[in-house]
Amino acid sequence: ETCVIAHSKKRFSMRFRRPFALVCFFLFLIHPIDSAHIEVRTPYPGEIYNTEEMYLDFSVRDTDLEASGGSLLVTINGAEAMRTTQIDNLVMAGSLPKGLHYLSIHLLDRDGKPTGVHDDREFEITAFQPPELIMPLPDGAVGIHSHDLPLPDGAPDPAELSAHVQRLLEAHQNPASCAGAPFLIWEPWGIVGFGAQLLGLRVALSLGLQAGRVVV
Repeated sequence: ETCVIAHSKKRFSMRFRRPFALVCFFLFLIHPIDSAHIEVRTPYPGEIYNTEEMYLDFSVRDTDLEASGGSLLVTINGAEAMRTTQIDNLVMAGSLPKGLHYLSIHLLDRDGKPTGVHDDREFEITAFQPPELIMPLPDGAVGIHSHDLPLPDGAPDPAELSAHVQRLLEAHQNPASCAGAPFLIWEPWGIVGFGAQLLGLRVALSLGLQAGRVVV
């Protein structure tokens, strides 16, 4: 009985070894595309750019484009911008008009068809003046709202800080009750995107340094 079982296992092994190897081979070919994902470092969603600084920094992970025959299709506002077979890419995006733009990166198979792996995001092109060109803070009250700053025409209008927070700050740093440092209340700009907020903070810190004020 033991010999019969061993013989049966041997026949089973010989019968299915070749098909099993073929299945594993095809799975190996398919795996790099199916498990891939696209990593976009620049722009991050909502990032804001000056037209001269716009570039794309992205990679495809967990796949070998050369072995799989795949490629990456990059579109901006629905129009094809480039195709590449490079794993890591750092390219200038060229001159784009001011406004909101839509970036889409798709992974294509060897036939040039979408695999379903993609990354979509928005970014903005603008022309904010550098902080050193913004007028310094005027002398006057200890506390000043960001929307009272002498920003140039056409600059974003920062949102107002709540009256409650304003009263708390004034009570704390008003010369009548506290000889604290003068301060600037800077409300985040009403623009979607972490990049826009970082730019606003950069402007606020620059203004604070120029005027010797604490940025709140």
